[in-house]
Amino acid sequence: MKTESSTTTLEGLNETPPFGSYLKRSYIRIGILLGNNDLCWSPYCIKAANHLINSIDQSADPCDNFYQFACGTWLKNNETSENEYKWKFPNIILDENIVDLLSTNETVKLQSVMNARILYSSCINQTNIEIEGIDPVLSLINTQFGGWPMLQGLSRNSSTFNLTNLLFKLHQYNYDFIFSISSEIDEKNSSATTILIRQGTLGLLQRQYYVNETNITIAYRQFMYSIAKTLTNDTSMIDQDIKEIFDFEKNISKYHWTNNEQRVRYNKTIRTTISNLSHTLKTSRFIMSQSEYMPKSIRNIKEQFDLIFQDTSTEELRTIKCAVYVNKNMGFVVSKLYIKNYFDENAHNQSLKILENIQNTFMDLINQSYWMDDKSKMKAIEKAKTIDKKIAYPDYLVSDNNTKLENDYSAYVFNSSYIHNSFKIHQIKAIENFQFLRKPVLRKLWPSISPTTINAYYDPSQNQIIFPAGILQMPFFHKDAPKYLNYGGIGTIIGHEITHGFDDTGRQFDKDGNRISWWTNETIEKFNNRKQCFIEQYSNFSVPEINMNSNGNQTQDEDIADNGGLKAAFYAYQKWAKNNVNVDKKLPGLTQYSTEQMFFIHFAHIWCTRISISRAFNRILTDVHSLEHFRIIGSTSNFDEFDRVFGCKLGQRNSRMKKCVVW
Repeated sequence: MKTESSTTTLEGLNETPPFGSYLKRSYIRIGILLGNNDLCWSPYCIKAANHLINSIDQSADPCDNFYQFACGTWLKNNETSENEYKWKFPNIILDENIVDLLSTNETVKLQSVMNARILYSSCINQTNIEIEGIDPVLSLINTQFGGWPMLQGLSRNSSTFNLTNLLFKLHQYNYDFIFSISSEIDEKNSSATTILIRQGTLGLLQRQYYVNETNITIAYRQFMYSIAKTLTNDTSMIDQDIKEIFDFEKNISKYHWTNNEQRVRYNKTIRTTISNLSHTLKTSRFIMSQSEYMPKSIRNIKEQFDLIFQDTSTEELRTIKCAVYVNKNMGFVVSKLYIKNYFDENAHNQSLKILENIQNTFMDLINQSYWMDDKSKMKAIEKAKTIDKKIAYPDYLVSDNNTKLENDYSAYVFNSSYIHNSFKIHQIKAIENFQFLRKPVLRKLWPSISPTTINAYYDPSQNQIIFPAGILQMPFFHKDAPKYLNYGGIGTIIGHEITHGFDDTGRQFDKDGNRISWWTNETIEKFNNRKQCFIEQYSNFSVPEINMNSNGNQTQDEDIADNGGLKAAFYAYQKWAKNNVNVDKKLPGLTQYSTEQMFFIHFAHIWCTRISISRAFNRILTDVHSLEHFRIIGSTSNFDEFDRVFGCKLGQRNSRMKKCVVW
């Protein structure tokens, strides 16, 4: 979980929700029959019960289609309840909390916090954005990038044009077109940093989009045309210029590696030359990338393109969009406020204990992997034991000493101009990209991922797993949740990230983060045979609406992590339940399901997702994660404990005869 976000943070959590009294009355007879001590009647449990009841489709057979069983009712009614929607998508709650934190008039002494609020204020001040108009962008292009020939009639073959200088200027604004360049941990020496040069970006992300003429390629050219037409009165050359720009980018796309090709050719270096390039295309792409910071008329053009390309049907509230922007660029400042006002320390302590239990269980799985020889197994267990664990936030964010935070954000000084503030952030990020170059790697430190992030990560170069504060909330985790819900939620994500250390990419890095061969050739060969099972399984998952299959080669690491994570979390929960008999209470209205069944039901529930056809197409082309439907069915159909828990027979649709197993 990398693709691409506390307990008291959630609205109304400590109050009995409107449906609470009804639910209690409806199941009072159950309470009498089982005894009050057998059911969990806390506000959280009532809320959780309601959401899960409104997700399960009891007419479906879990052994036939577990996704439909666990998600069917939610898929049917997923946007009918704002309360339900917030439970399912915790980013909504997080974003609203950040809006409150940034818009308050509370007096603060920290300069970094004041600057974050100034940045937010400049973003929501749409009146000022309209007054400034497009002049700041055009001025930057004229003074820094040598102008835009399409608008100014400059000669494309001007002898003064210097590609190197232009690319250098673009990189100063953190913009990568022909290539990207950054400082990264050296794969062969994890104690040092090095310069990493990779391919740049395509406007349509992947070369497959350029192969045939579609509504997307038409919309992309229209996007460029509309931007240019808005910026100039002379439209005589626009049509020809747009054609040349698109044809040039299409030609570049032929040599652009897909995610899967980058995996296969990971160790190869390709040498080439670049000549006769006009700066028309680079300047065009830069202006397009700045559209979100410009007046509404320009933003509308971008939104029309996104409607077709990404299937975004509604625009976010401006306050939310600006909160996300500030959080993205000043995340640790935002986190300082978030942790103080919304985060419950219980989430940190409980999730750390769950993590340690799953980590120990994963070492048991390694020890039980009969296909590994003893030498490789011993090293794998050592690597799993030494994984560096980062939970919630770095300690300095809760300290009274704010020196580090203030120093880290000393350059983030803003004014009322949103577009100029955005230019400044581009420049700051470009500088930060190289600030650690040639310096030794300070291991064990919290990485650059801000705590106000709803995601989780594994870093192979540091053998490190990170679970930010943002993900430690419903539906993944709650301090008052029965453990089968927490293990089925955040537990499976923890297991997923641990398993990444032992997928096809992670296995190539040793316990210290060095990319060396540390397994025997015999064990590597057996691993490759087992991973091929996953590749074939997931490549057979199809989306008939777009006549496409999942790309098992592209998703193999995430699929292996899903399967290993589910197993590690389930076995860890079994151990906990054995040592804590009768501690976990059942949820009202769901007493027909065992606690182990509820583990799997909740695991599936966190991945219930309705996805459009265009979005599914985009995901299959570009995402290293399988579609959520396949993530649920794939991992449960390979797990014999799922068969036991639900009484499934081998060969049923949700129970594979040939189960794919690595861990």
